[in-house]
Amino acid sequence: MRRAHYIWIALVLKLGVVSGAAALDKMRIELIEPPVSETASSLTPHLAGSADALYLSWLEVEDEGHALKVSGWDGDAFGPARTVHASDRFFANWADFASVLPLPSGRLVVHWLEKAADGTYEYDVWVSTSDDQGRTWSEPIRPHTDGTLSEHGFVSMVARGDNGFAAVWLDGREFVDPDTPRQMTLRFSEHDGAGFAPETLLDGRVCECCQTAMASTDDGLVVLYRDRSPEEIRDIGVVRLVDKKWTAPEPLHEDGWHLTGCPVNGPQVASNGNRLAAVWFTGAGDEARVQVVFSEDGGASFGAPVRIDDGQPVGRVDVIWGSHGDALVSWTEQLDGREGHVVLKRVAPDGGVGPGLSVARTGSSRASGFPRMASVASKGQTFVAWTESYDRKGPSRVRVGRLVDDVELTDEPSIPFTADALDGSSYALSDLSGRVVVLNFWGIWCTSCRDEIPKLVVLDERFRDRGLTLLGADYGDDLKDLPGFVRAQKMTYPILVEDALADDYQVTVFPTTIVIDRSGRLRYRSEGYTEKSFAALTRVIERLLEES
Repeated sequence: MRRAHYIWIALVLKLGVVSGAAALDKMRIELIEPPVSETASSLTPHLAGSADALYLSWLEVEDEGHALKVSGWDGDAFGPARTVHASDRFFANWADFASVLPLPSGRLVVHWLEKAADGTYEYDVWVSTSDDQGRTWSEPIRPHTDGTLSEHGFVSMVARGDNGFAAVWLDGREFVDPDTPRQMTLRFSEHDGAGFAPETLLDGRVCECCQTAMASTDDGLVVLYRDRSPEEIRDIGVVRLVDKKWTAPEPLHEDGWHLTGCPVNGPQVASNGNRLAAVWFTGAGDEARVQVVFSEDGGASFGAPVRIDDGQPVGRVDVIWGSHGDALVSWTEQLDGREGHVVLKRVAPDGGVGPGLSVARTGSSRASGFPRMASVASKGQTFVAWTESYDRKGPSRVRVGRLVDDVELTDEPSIPFTADALDGSSYALSDLSGRVVVLNFWGIWCTSCRDEIPKLVVLDERFRDRGLTLLGADYGDDLKDLPGFVRAQKMTYPILVEDALADDYQVTVFPTTIVIDRSGRLRYRSEGYTEKSFAALTRVIERLLEES
């Protein structure tokens, strides 16, 4: 070993490297291209994530109608768009939209809305499943069996077991029966993987045009919706499935919003075991607000609401659990004129609210729809989808962004070098002008270095043809130990064997990675290895490769 004492240094530093939670003011939205049409309007995106998967669904204008499409995220990009259903009878509505749900078994579930007759609000809910990642779909079925020409929509779905799922929706069957009070109802059914069970009435009088929300808890299910009292109070209602029985409706919080109309602004809820985070919009007291509450007991009780908006909220809320025990909340905030923007904030269960992050500007009118969020837990990735549109009759386009660290780049002179490689070749920085150069200082003796090598191999294969030169600069190893290790690890990139290079770049932590841009300037330095730090390194390389 050339400098064995570095083993001790690297081990100490490895133990001391701890990745912390990134505040939103240190993050940004990285735009990702979904496989939507470049010539036809796309609208009503929906995102759904699981432990290791993410899916996007949306409507696309096609011929005289629409096509419902889905696409899966593979960790680097969205796959091809798969058409679930195409029809000239879609109920293509800005607020009542289709959704996709991945089940633990790998099965996909999709719901959409299709007109049953010519009346504007005579439409049904249809559900189809796929067991081959969306290539083929089952014959669609309806969760409701009333057969009336009435409104059925505003659906929420959650997984139940490996291959089952539950659905809740607004049901307008009583509007067509002169012997009933002509009220919108809230109904539920469960699908066991083979078919839907008989429907259950959860509330006999609810707001007509607000989204529902549902989440699984350790105790069962919780459903949120906008209620409608006889006195026209439009607060958020809660019902729970506990021990296979539904509780009576209760208010989430008594805002006292009196409104003789529908605000078209439903709540959202996210669960983590028996912990719940719920968000909703209210205009009680003639003051628009976005509020968040938390529950630690599966929705049996909730804490005091926390207001999080910036003063001019349009609403259209969503919520997911963050990776550090907080909630990530999104909504649309009004800007000047007809313009608005999608805002994200982190909210802690103790009521702490972090700084906001503006995701994107879009119209504040209803054409811009409802932004949706989802995460891939195993990869720590969070995504947001929205509709970019400013005019109800104009073009619209589905956009998707990923929440990433806003990595700060340096701009300083690099240190020229010429170094021999393990294979006998020689590399000089001056010969690599026009390419992005990555110097990775590593050693066989370094545990973190060995953990990082497979990722570097993938990085090399992914970006080499786009202008990346990756050089592994070994430090502290006996030369005779390197060839066998390099072959065993299938290291595709050159290995430099010049210890002085690490001294020149003042490397004291292993691994350390230096990134030099196409013009030869040092732009980034990363010490240690975690999945989070490597993801940041990858984003830096992508940004520098895009520079001319």
